Amino acid sequence: MTTTHTPQAPYDRLKRAVASANSSGGVVSTNTARLLAAAIHEGPSTALGRFAASGDLNLPAATTELWDLPIDDVPADWWSALNHYFEAEADDA
Repeated sequence: MTTTHTPQAPYDRLKRAVASANSSGGVVSTNTARLLAAAIHEGPSTALGRFAASGDLNLPAATTELWDLPIDDVPADWWSALNHYFEAEADDA
């Protein structure tokens, strides 16, 4: 019998990473935060777009963009996870 392994969809991995961080009160990893930014940014020239593409984080601009996104455009748990990541980055600065 041959078992075929189907790679898990990136969306499912992202969803699980966010759920895990939210349930434990922790913060998502930088890679997960970048994937979240990639999923919700409004263009490559935005702070969220640059963070997603390069890891270069302009924290004040990215936080403002996150807070300015239309509430219905972003899953609440993704918004919360990215906001917690930004808060943790601000605390570390």
